[in-house]
This record gives sequence, structure tokens and C-alpha cells, in this order.
Amino acid sequence: MSSYQDRGIIKWAPFDGLADFNDLYLNLKYKLNKSNKPIMSDEDLYYMDLKLKEAIHLNRQIIVTYYNQGYFNTLYGYVTKINHLKRLIYINNIPLEVLNITGIDLI
Repeated sequence: MSSYQDRGIIKWAPFDGLADFNDLYLNLKYKLNKSNKPIMSDEDLYYMDLKLKEAIHLNRQIIVTYYNQGYFNTLYGYVTKINHLKRLIYINNIPLEVLNITGIDLI
């Protein structure tokens, strides 16, 4: 009978030369990929407003690009509600701040 006992993940520990290097590397990569929020011109805001009104009146789906903590995300769906006081647009009941929206496209 063999007395060999597998050490599992412990045998790969020497290859992680610096303690927590992978965590630091991923955190640095996350921070370096962040971008600044673009400044929207009046013309861009005007065209986004037109597309938003068209989507509401014709009940069309839209693709919204928005800025969130250094990254750009996209969301698509129907406009379900607009809250003018809080400056929120609800797309599929998901609230988006108007100031963070960087692009609107009709589907």
C-alpha cells in the first residue's frame, strides 16, 4: 500500500511568490482601467432627449449607456417611468440618474 498523500492546493503555494500579489494586481488593473466621466455638450443632450421622447411615445426599446464609478455600462429595455424631481429614468424598473447617462440609442 502506498503512503502517498496528495497535498492539494498547498503544493502550488510556492508559485505565489509574493503574498497576495494576485489580489494587488487585480486591484491595480481595476483602478487603471477606470476612465473619467465625459462632458456632454448641449447638442448631445438635445439628441438624447429627442430619442428618449421618441422611445416613450412610440413605446420602443432603447439602449442606454451610463457612467458608473469609472466604468461605462449598458442597459437595454423600455422606459417604464420618469421621475423629474429626483432626476431618474426607470428602464425596466431599474433607476438611472439622468446626469450619469452618456448615450441613448433606439432599437
